[in-house]
Amino acid sequence: MKKNLFILLLFIFANCGRDNLLKNFTEQPIPLGGSSEKRELNASKKDFSVEIYDEKLKIDSVRHNFFTELKISNGILKTQDKGEWGGKIEFISDDGKTVNIKEGNVKFVFQLNNKIYFIEGLSHLGINEGELYELEHTTYGFSYKTMLKFEDAPLAMNIFENKLYIAGFKSFFVVDNFKIKNIFMNAFWSDLYPNSVAVIDETIVYLGIRSGIVKLNLQEKKMKFYKAL
Repeated sequence: MKKNLFILLLFIFANCGRDNLLKNFTEQPIPLGGSSEKRELNASKKDFSVEIYDEKLKIDSVRHNFFTELKISNGILKTQDKGEWGGKIEFISDDGKTVNIKEGNVKFVFQLNNKIYFIEGLSHLGINEGELYELEHTTYGFSYKTMLKFEDAPLAMNIFENKLYIAGFKSFFVVDNFKIKNIFMNAFWSDLYPNSVAVIDETIVYLGIRSGIVKLNLQEKKMKFYKAL
């Protein structure tokens, strides 16, 4: 009995600590598309990022970075995403040689289960799509193949227990063993540009967006929006 009570108190304390991080935010109703509230959020110059640091949720101002890197055995893979002006993924060897692998809006490069993948995506005018590629590296160079096509442009992602948790331009979905599970579609954060995903567990996920923070309950398919004060 005492052990169960201790576990319960520990759980409550941990969750209170997470909620306390939102003291500079206020919970607001989910804004409707086209509303004055939504336009105000979109016009804001404040963007917030989320991450898990030292097993706790950390909220910070966004430091925009249009590049991601992955160190591999003999060099670095580097991605670039410049929106409507394109982008690429390239390899820079340890001796300084550069190999252009693919043109496109490449947002992320990462390793999963001892393989290398990269994600490309673009949301601009009438385009809103993305792809997941597997990258192969041999002594003869690089090659890639399409593993998945997304119906929404991926903007932020994280890996948790070998699953990809992805926030799209207007959606949230999980990729598990190359199968897509759509959790939220046509979400309110279109035009609020998710920039980061923090996974607490398989149920609770936070998104950093323009003007505030979103808390998702993936099991109940519910969300809360916290606007910055």
